Amino acid sequence: LLKAVTNIDAVIQTIRQSDDVENARSQLMSRFELSEVQASAILDMQLRRLAALERQKLQDEYDEVMARIEYLEDLLANPYKILALIKEDINEVSEKYGDERKTEVIYGNADFDEADLVREEQVVISLTNQGYIKRVPSRLYRAQRRGGKGVRGMTTREEDVLIDIFSASSLDTILFFSNDGKVYSEKAYRIRETGRADRGTLIHAVLPLAPDEKITAVLPVSTFDMEEAYFVMATRLGRIKRVHLHEFEAVRPSGLIAMSLNEDDTLGWVKYTTGDQDIILVTAQGQSILFHESDVRVMGRPAGGVNGIKLMGDDIVTGMDVVDPNVHTHILVVTENGFGKRTPLSDYSRQSRYGIGARTLSRNDRTGPIVAMRAINDQDDIMLISRSGIVLRTSLEQIRETGRSTQGVTVMNLGESDEVVAMAIMIEDDEENAAVQGEVNGEVGGDMSGPESASGPEPAGPTSE
Repeated sequence: LLKAVTNIDAVIQTIRQSDDVENARSQLMSRFELSEVQASAILDMQLRRLAALERQKLQDEYDEVMARIEYLEDLLANPYKILALIKEDINEVSEKYGDERKTEVIYGNADFDEADLVREEQVVISLTNQGYIKRVPSRLYRAQRRGGKGVRGMTTREEDVLIDIFSASSLDTILFFSNDGKVYSEKAYRIRETGRADRGTLIHAVLPLAPDEKITAVLPVSTFDMEEAYFVMATRLGRIKRVHLHEFEAVRPSGLIAMSLNEDDTLGWVKYTTGDQDIILVTAQGQSILFHESDVRVMGRPAGGVNGIKLMGDDIVTGMDVVDPNVHTHILVVTENGFGKRTPLSDYSRQSRYGIGARTLSRNDRTGPIVAMRAINDQDDIMLISRSGIVLRTSLEQIRETGRSTQGVTVMNLGESDEVVAMAIMIEDDEENAAVQGEVNGEVGGDMSGPESASGPEPAGPTSE
């Protein structure tokens, strides 16, 4: 406007010579180097602004704006002036609205634990043969009577099966043992929560496993502060070790050595014990040995253990379990060619550690080697998985009870070149219609044996109760 008033004659001439408003605006913009907004303001200007007094007001307003711009540029270029202005404004607000402090500031170190922000609840954690893990709140599984149809537990690929499932608290520590003899630790609430039918997350996305490293045991722990609580570990080449629970209280994110292994050996099984239980080892060629866990002295975490059973030739251990006479009634073995047998627990006599053991199966070319063993209760079901992905579920009561020196009966008919690679015990309970505890041949997904966790919502493994 000031520029228009100063050049009023030229502006009026330009407007009068224009055909319309748009043309006048364009002519003003090009002749006087104005923006579209400025040209529009001139066209909207009232004639009274041409008076001398109005022209002076425009000049004063212009001078004031320029002075304000100069002040702000100087302020932005000087941090100390900015702080002084902020202080002045805060003091002004304080004087106008200030009152006595209603809170108290206490200086000191505050102990903060991430778990304090997590709601404790019972959860169900499951793992599949192909390494998919998930956490599901127990409340999503409705209670049912035995014999119910159950609810859909998860979605897996056709060739994948659920091999380990247990109940735990969301605040429990979950220990993962691998075939390389390492142990990893993760809080239950850090495992991604999903719905019942979701597939879950690959275990390699949860733990920093090496490409060929496989999880062989998963155990939940509620507390490490227990006097009589141990882990018993066994390897393929017959080494066995007992470690106190508290040795695993502080496991680094990158994992720790749970058991030192020979170059050609792998960790196959880890079981929780109370210090006064029996342990049974079974080999591929049909030998077995039962001894008290006190025969294995308690060792430090990195130790390599002691010999558990004498292996003949190229024989290897294919099963280890903790036996509880109050729970288990039989020993179940399954062979590569689909044979199985259940033998009364009373047929197994306690021996000293590191013996040849006793025959538990009359192994021949027809039966093939033993691939899995579990101490069982006859009320459970068995699930067998073949290398081609065939899954068979049958009642344990349908497997004939035989003595130790027999070859058993055909449990699963296999196609040519097919073989049994995994066994899972299906335990009916009221929390989930079928809880699963498995044993998996090391050639497919690594050996897996889940903790005893079939009785309702209480967490498996060590607890404070």
